[in-house]
Amino acid sequence: MPIVVYLDSQDFSRLSDPRVQVGNLPSIRKQLLDYSSSQKVIFVFSSAIISEIAPLSPQHTNIAAERAKFLSHLCQRNTFISIERVFEKEFTSIGYFPPRFDDQFSRTGDWFPILENILEPINLASHVRQEIQQNSTHRMNRKQRRATQSIAFRGGDLRGSTINHLLGQAGSQSLDEILAMYPMRPKDCEIIRKFVLGKASKQQAEFAFLESLRDPFWMMQWFAKHSGQMNVVTQWFRQPSQVMLDATLELINKFKIINEMELELQIPKLQKFMTKAKWIGMQDQMLESVAKSMITQYRPDIRSVISAAGLDFYCPGFSTSFRVIHSSIWDSFNRKGRTPHSNDYLDSLHALHAPYVDIFRADRYMAPYIAAHAAKYNTCIVPNLDALVPAIEAKLTERNP
Repeated sequence: MPIVVYLDSQDFSRLSDPRVQVGNLPSIRKQLLDYSSSQKVIFVFSSAIISEIAPLSPQHTNIAAERAKFLSHLCQRNTFISIERVFEKEFTSIGYFPPRFDDQFSRTGDWFPILENILEPINLASHVRQEIQQNSTHRMNRKQRRATQSIAFRGGDLRGSTINHLLGQAGSQSLDEILAMYPMRPKDCEIIRKFVLGKASKQQAEFAFLESLRDPFWMMQWFAKHSGQMNVVTQWFRQPSQVMLDATLELINKFKIINEMELELQIPKLQKFMTKAKWIGMQDQMLESVAKSMITQYRPDIRSVISAAGLDFYCPGFSTSFRVIHSSIWDSFNRKGRTPHSNDYLDSLHALHAPYVDIFRADRYMAPYIAAHAAKYNTCIVPNLDALVPAIEAKLTERNP
């Protein structure tokens, strides 16, 4: 049975950038690719990784493309399902023994969420097709049909201007505008056009659209060219985790208020209202509180409060992610020169994947927090890239003595 490894987003940057291929990096890169080819090790990515390696501007397109190319070679199409689907599987498993997690991984590259509006371009294209069919069924005599065909068709296909005219009558966007809103490869856009013209089925159109999303290399290019049109796609990353993000920011703000109040009142250290012991002691209570809204969403049939221990068992990803950010907030406030910020939340979001893999790469700052809470799931947390290959070798030996 192969071991499963999750890399830090910075690993993809370092291992794919030819400008920094010095020291041990080339040999580490080769060894990881060899592991992947041998199928003894499965490397997985996630929607969070896709979001973080995306180019910030067009001038970063080449760098992002190299990251995506390396990711595709290393992970192939092995990815975690989207964040909200992980949460859904965890919370719907409550009360079942063993928990019904099913499979948190996709072997076909389905990192994106399953939302009603994810196939919106296909639905819009269906509307275009209906408009064309309705207009084409209007009663005309032979002369009128010939005149209409000469204007509307070219080489047997509808002209773009005809489609736009029909869309204009329907008060919709042009087909080109619809397609430009979403990250679709040109060849997949062509299938959508064929669907509109009745030359491809809806199933073929949906498959073509999803195949574009499954191609990280194409996604990076699209991100760079459409940085001003990413609202639809970025919502896929942010929407599922909004509840936890709001709870995290609330924690940080409350801690700031308490900290500032104690400083203003010059309260002696031994008499402070909030101590580390108290903060850590409140973790279970806060975890249960944040979980309530998630339970309401996914399991409205559950009326009782689920204990922190129960959440650790049934919802390991959710529990680990929350515990990591909660634990790190205290040290952030009490570490000179550093205050917690919303980016800490992004690091803890990666941690929700830790319970489901054998080896998890994290940066030096977050690694101790993740290790403390993922140890119960027998996950090995690796704090630096140089230690990754030895950790994999140790796991392989343990798995196949």
